[in-house]
Amino acid sequence: MNLTFKQKKIGQMDSNFFHHIQPLLSYWGLQWNKDDNQIEPGMRDQSFAITGIEPEVMDRVKSFLRHTGAVIENGPAASARIRISVSTAADQPVPIAVETTGAKLLYITPSLNKPGDVQHCIHQSIVCKRKADFYVFSFRYIETKQMAEWISYLLIQIGLSSQFSSLASISQSEYQTAVGNILKPINPVFASLQIVHTPSLVKEDPKEEITIPDLIQQPQPKPFSPVPSIKPVPAVRRRNPQSGPPINPFKPVHAPPSTINPFRTKQKKTSAIINPFQPKTHTSHRPKE
Repeated sequence: MNLTFKQKKIGQMDSNFFHHIQPLLSYWGLQWNKDDNQIEPGMRDQSFAITGIEPEVMDRVKSFLRHTGAVIENGPAASARIRISVSTAADQPVPIAVETTGAKLLYITPSLNKPGDVQHCIHQSIVCKRKADFYVFSFRYIETKQMAEWISYLLIQIGLSSQFSSLASISQSEYQTAVGNILKPINPVFASLQIVHTPSLVKEDPKEEITIPDLIQQPQPKPFSPVPSIKPVPAVRRRNPQSGPPINPFKPVHAPPSTINPFRTKQKKTSAIINPFQPKTHTSHRPKE
């Protein structure tokens, strides 16, 4: 079957498969027109006036939801059906807190970058089924970078949660196919958010399962063989001056072998030694006259 959005063809898909993944449309802010057999914006009757956010955040929200048909204004507007005040808090216990008149605070902890079933990862586990004319969204200060994306999910939840149905029968691979063939041609900016926060989709690709482990566990061989000079040289081929006996600078010149005894008494020459206590044996006495 041909897929069209606002009278423009966006692709083709098997009719049975499309009807299987059709519940995804309302989670994306879209709807299926049975009479015209085409996809249409699902929030054309929704209008929001948002205060308390920077202009660049507002621009991102509008970019994410431009395909939904919702009217989103920055600042108080009398024509808006729903008014939203946004604030940040440093000591908030959870990333998102939603307050409505006469109801308790709704605390929300998005499942950021956590793979899981389609039901939870499509809006990062953000669920807000409360219906009111005025909302207060409070975001924890350290998560302000995700504010525009989370506001977009909250607006879809507020506007279309009554049309949501279970996504339990849709697998991650089927969800990936729907994102690439339906949502991406309609709004590639919003489609990029859906792909980024479903990392398990990449793991189901058989090529990825084979290639990634090989790159880690079995590195590719180098184009050149190891240089022979880095191999250890055998000791018999490489003379080491330190391998022989140490050099003795006091080594005597080659001579007849002799042993020096430091305690040996030197031979005495009797003719050269005078003993003052030795009696005179060779002097004769003359007789007195």
